[in-house]
Amino acid sequence: MSTSGDYSSSACPASLSPAGTCTVSVTFSPLAGGPRNGTLTITDDAAGSPHTVSLSGTGLGPGVAFSPPGLDFGAVSMGSTSAGRTVQLQNSGSAPLVISDISASGDFNASDSCPRGPATLAASASCTITVTFTPTAPGTRNGTLTVTDNAGDSPQLYGLKGLGAKATYTAVITSQASLTGSDGVTWQPIDPRLAITIKLPDTEAALLSGNADLWTARAGVNQDLGITVSVGGGPDTLLFWKESGGFAGTYSPNAAFVHGTYQLQAGFTYVFKLAWKTNNNAPGASIFAGAGPIGPDYSPTRLTVQLVQTPIVSAAIATQPFLTS
Repeated sequence: MSTSGDYSSSACPASLSPAGTCTVSVTFSPLAGGPRNGTLTITDDAAGSPHTVSLSGTGLGPGVAFSPPGLDFGAVSMGSTSAGRTVQLQNSGSAPLVISDISASGDFNASDSCPRGPATLAASASCTITVTFTPTAPGTRNGTLTVTDNAGDSPQLYGLKGLGAKATYTAVITSQASLTGSDGVTWQPIDPRLAITIKLPDTEAALLSGNADLWTARAGVNQDLGITVSVGGGPDTLLFWKESGGFAGTYSPNAAFVHGTYQLQAGFTYVFKLAWKTNNNAPGASIFAGAGPIGPDYSPTRLTVQLVQTPIVSAAIATQPFLTS
């Protein structure tokens, strides 16, 4: 028998006779203010073991809640600083929260609008913490946002994660591209400028991504966005793709994003391209990449290859998930 969270319990004897009973006493000792949840778990030789009982209570005092529950910055080139990402810190308790310090560890930096003691953050009030990521080495980079205050569970620790890229290659256009008469099967390059050629002396893992604002002028025709690779002058092979908008058809641009990982071997020449097609046979119909313009430029269409040290682990499903009701 065990409990989780801010709860503890008494125990039952090791065995009970048929139809026998025992009483379990549960104690709630909140470490912070606000809602505090836990579970009573009973493991035995009866069918359905382990059996669980949900526990809930409200601590009277200050508390800390974060939103979102964690930050992942993705891949950022070494030595570059990411755009700031925000975390909302809320006093989830019933008493004023006195914050003494907020700091970030590792390759992360934090600034905030939160008050410092003796000033307080009122119950249910929130403040904003802005975090940036500047990787100093390739691969996965982890850090912690630490908040020290007068809540019972201080200091609170918040997870930070990013990926240091050894190098970043980018191809981008700000003109509008179009494709007419796609058969819905054949992938075609969006623009010759959206190609990246890489030849490396060492084996590397790469994170590939492409984005475009895609749209069509005919209902029932939409766009698929993909990334292809040619190895050693061979044919273009589709690596990843993403459907934009289904079969509904829309005049409004859909912000499409496709990404995935790929292993590059030493000494080979790789050519990556951003490609597209319609989602069905569309003779005479046209699809477009690039919204606008604003001034002389349309919204960017971009292909990016980032070299990362993290080994690539294949994780894929071969069936189509679906959700009903």
